[in-house]
Amino acid sequence: MLEALNKGIKIPKDKETINCFRSVLNTYEMLGLTVKYGAIDEHVWEGYWKKALIRDWDRLSDFIQRERETFDHATLFEDAEAIVKKWRG
Repeated sequence: MLEALNKGIKIPKDKETINCFRSVLNTYEMLGLTVKYGAIDEHVWEGYWKKALIRDWDRLSDFIQRERETFDHATLFEDAEAIVKKWRG
């Protein structure tokens, strides 16, 4: 994923990179859910993931938007997005 993003690819066309982008976002979404339901302490997660999550969310914003449009799912990755918004203050 980082290789594609560093090359300026915001919306990949090849299946392997698309799956890589989705995998990263699914990880953040799962972690967002663990915070939402109290399965993990938010401060632990924030200390470890905050910088990477916000950086990746910003870099993947075009891809996220396209995924939401493609699947007609406006709330796709909503729990990750909620944490991004919260941590940005």
